[in-house]
This record gives sequence, structure tokens and C-alpha cells, in this order.
Amino acid sequence: MCIRDSFKAIKKERDSKFVLLINHSKLDPLFESAGFDEIIYFRNHWDFRLKVNKIGKIDLVHGFTRRCDIIQILKKEYEFPVIISVKDTSVSSHGINPPHWYLRKELPAEKYALEHVDGIIAESLEVSHATRLFKIKSKPKRIYFPNYCEEDKNIKNPVKINDGKIHLVYVGSIRGSQDNSAEHGLSLIHI
Repeated sequence: MCIRDSFKAIKKERDSKFVLLINHSKLDPLFESAGFDEIIYFRNHWDFRLKVNKIGKIDLVHGFTRRCDIIQILKKEYEFPVIISVKDTSVSSHGINPPHWYLRKELPAEKYALEHVDGIIAESLEVSHATRLFKIKSKPKRIYFPNYCEEDKNIKNPVKINDGKIHLVYVGSIRGSQDNSAEHGLSLIHI
């Protein structure tokens, strides 16, 4: 179900308005036709606060883990519920002590978001890995919507098949724990 269909289904049940607040430099053209009632651009944290205050009554905010600084502002300064979609957390990708300052800067807000939001929508088990790395004890409610199949174990040394046919095993990357360099950055495509 696409965003537009979700909005239509919700609007049949209740009078709702769907507003997208997005950093002016980050607009994906797909959002323009996604069915939002309004798209509001913000420049920085202060502009974000001004725009949120002008919206009026807000029933629910749905955020994403890559802008946890914004999620942290919402949870600390406002009373409405906030849920987040978790995909590609910094701590899962780079560990608890990332090598670059800009990655280290993201971690406190990411930890705060994973610990204090009202709910988490997860596409993978990465959120479990992230909360384990952050040592988060009190975990928000979670809904798991996988966008792919996860097996119980990965095959580390697959057998090459020489039957003249094309076999596509996996496109993408599989990242193991930060402590296991043998699993780090493994990609498999067999032809």
C-alpha cells in the first residue's frame, strides 16, 4: 500500500490532515505526489519549532531514524505521540564509537529516540541490534513489517553452481556485528 492509499483509507474513517515537514534541501520528488495535504519546509531546528507551533492540533507524528535530532525535539518539547520507522541506524552501521565526528554527533539523539518514542515500526531486526548496542532497557512498543525475508542464518561460504544458468542469490550487503569482521560488508551475487 502506498502513502496516498494509506491517507485515503484513514480519511474515510476520520477527518484527518496529513502534513509533511521536511528539510528544504531533502525533498524527494515522490513526496510531492504522495497525497500530503500540505508540505512544509524548514531550514533549521528553530524554523522547525516555529512551523510545528503554527500547525495547531497534532494527533500523531511519524518520523524516521536518520533525523533523530528532530525526534528528540518533538519528544522533549511537545506532548503529542511520536512513532518512528527504523531503518539503517547509525549505531548498527558504525558501532557505538564511530570513526568520524559527524557520526558520533548523531548517536545521542538516535539513542534518545529509540528509548523515548511512543512506538517503533521496524523493517528489519536492526532495531533490536541498535537497542542492544545502546543498552536500552525500557523499549517502546514495536511493530515489525519486514520488507524482505530473513532467514535464521546466513550462508558464509556458498557453493558456486556451474550449471550454465543464472542464479541470483542476493543483491545488497549483509552487515554482521561490529565485533565480527568476517561478516562485515559481505555481498554475494552469483552468476
